[in-house]
This record gives sequence, structure tokens and C-alpha cells, in this order.
Amino acid sequence: MRIQRVAVLSAFCMLMLFLGTSFVSRASGPEPAPTNVTFNKHIAPIFYRECIQCHRQNDLAPMSLLTYKDARPWARSIREKVVTKQMPPWHADPHYGEFANDRRLTQREIDTIAAWVDQGAKEGDPKDLQAPPAAVEGWHIGKPDAVLSLPQEFTFEASGPDEYRYFKIPTDFKEDVWVQAAEAQPGNKKIVHHIIAFVVPARPKPKPDAPKVAIPKGFEDAFMKQIIFYEDGHLNRVKADAPVIDDGCSSPGGGQGILRGDKGKDDDGVFLCGFSPGRDQDVFGQGTAKKIPVGATIVLQIHYSRSGSVEKDRSRIGLIFAKEPPDKNVYTKPVSNYHFQIPPGAENHEVTSCFSAPGGI
Repeated sequence: MRIQRVAVLSAFCMLMLFLGTSFVSRASGPEPAPTNVTFNKHIAPIFYRECIQCHRQNDLAPMSLLTYKDARPWARSIREKVVTKQMPPWHADPHYGEFANDRRLTQREIDTIAAWVDQGAKEGDPKDLQAPPAAVEGWHIGKPDAVLSLPQEFTFEASGPDEYRYFKIPTDFKEDVWVQAAEAQPGNKKIVHHIIAFVVPARPKPKPDAPKVAIPKGFEDAFMKQIIFYEDGHLNRVKADAPVIDDGCSSPGGGQGILRGDKGKDDDGVFLCGFSPGRDQDVFGQGTAKKIPVGATIVLQIHYSRSGSVEKDRSRIGLIFAKEPPDKNVYTKPVSNYHFQIPPGAENHEVTSCFSAPGGI
């Protein structure tokens, strides 16, 4: 029996590859955890620095860790998740260096949290508590220079399969803009699993005197046979007869398959930013930024999951512009394999995909 494979035109797996671009050294701290650990003096600074990006009121995580009152009922669970290194979530392989946005705790931080719980999870002196970082209207990147929302509210019915929806948001920028930071924000976290935002440049208008290009007979049928996906409602699935290439690195195409058109071009858009559980916002270093050309359209791919009730959503993205043109244009490239097949009952099945950057990048 062949396992049904589901894929989307812009694979969600790419999101987990975009964890960072700059390598840094990160000291673990050899000194032991302090004695008489309290929330106000020792734990709150760790939570403020590493956790409340998600663990605050009405945000991604199921509970807030902003105050002692919020965190105390979860003390034992916090200890377990931190000691086993399930939290904070971090999916990059530590054997291949460390990234600038590495969210893993140091061993000293882990030991401090464990000691706090083991010592009774005490609150401590209120004078020791520092002020928490301020949130700006729910934005992690700070106050955006521009906010682009879905053109209208989307209604998602109570029952049925998951759906991948695509929404086009026109930009009204009068000139090219450079984005220093971008954040995709779900309008309804009950149903929004992830968001991927793409920049689709305006297509050049054909010249009136340009000759029409005749499409050879049978070309479209032949091309469609090469595409490995078919539409199933609002899902794109892999055809049952698609070739299996578990080791994409041994394939000239890296295992990415044919979607539509020439994938050497950015006809389907350039990745701008995204949202998914455990993912950071897209903030680019000094001298680097992403370009949104004048006339471009922002396309949001949103994965919706059912909640059991009729829900409304109007997701959006926030942008902070660079103060001046950057030295380097940030380009994000997905490295994915759409051709893999997991054998029935397999406990651990390896799939690879490779991409070689062309010269000059």
C-alpha cells in the first residue's frame, strides 16, 4: 500500500529551515545554579528573554509565563519540558554549528529553573522583579511602518478537512521598499496553523506590437503529465504514480519535483515572512533587507484547521522598513523533497534534499 502524500505549492517544511543565517558562539556557563532561587530574581529574567515571545496572554502558547501568578501552577511541567530540552523549541541540528537566533537555554539556565521548582517554586522579593518587555499592539517586532491585512474577513466552516487558502494583498507603495523586519500574525489562532507570505512582482505589460507565441500542439498535455501534484479541494496532493526519490540529493532536481513553470524563476513569489508554532519573526541584520518592488502583490498562504465551530479570520503582516538601501538583499530559498515515500511501519526513514547556490550569491 502506498501512503498518500500531501504537499502544498509552497511547502510548510521550508519554514523550519529558516531558523537563522549567522553563526555565533554561545557559552553554556560552567558555574552552578544559585541557591535560594526565586521567580522574581532568577526565573523572570530567563522567561522574559527566552519564553514570553510565545508565552504571554492571547499569544501562541497555551499559557502565559509573564507573572509569578501565571507561571506557578505550571512549575512541574515547566521543569520537565526544560530539563528534557523540549522547550524552548529548537529544531536545528546542533552538530552543524549554532545560529544567531538559537533559542536553546544554557545549561546554567536549565539548572536554575530546575532548582527553582525543586526548592518550592518561591516568588521572592517584589523588589527583585524587573519590568517585563513591552509588547506593541501585539507585534513582536515593534510598531510596524505598514500593516497589510486580508482584503476582507474570511469565514471558515465548523467541519471538514484542513484547507490551504491563498489570499492576494495589493501593495500601494509608490516606490520600491526595503524590509528590515517582517511579522506574519494570525487573526484567529484557533484555526490558523501557519502563514507563508510571498512577494509576487508585478508582471510587465506586453507590448502592443509584441508577436504572439504559438503553443505547440500537445505541449500543455505533456507539461501537465510532468507535474506531480493534483488538486483535491483546497489541498494539493502528490500523484500516486509520482516517482519515489527518497534521496533527493542524488537527483538533479533535489527531489523538489515540478510545480508549474520554470522553477529557476520566481513566478510564484519570493518568500517574505511566515508564522508557525515555535518560529521566530523575520528580522534581518544591519545592512541586509528584503525588497518589495513597486506594484508587487503580497500573497498569503494560510493553513486552516477546524475548531468545531464556525470561525472568522483576518490575518495580517507587519513590516518595518530599512532606513536606507541595504548592502545585501536577503533571499530565502526552500530546500525540500516532494517525492519521498515512507514505508508502512517505518520508525525512522531518512529523506534528503540538496541545493547548491549558484556562483555570485
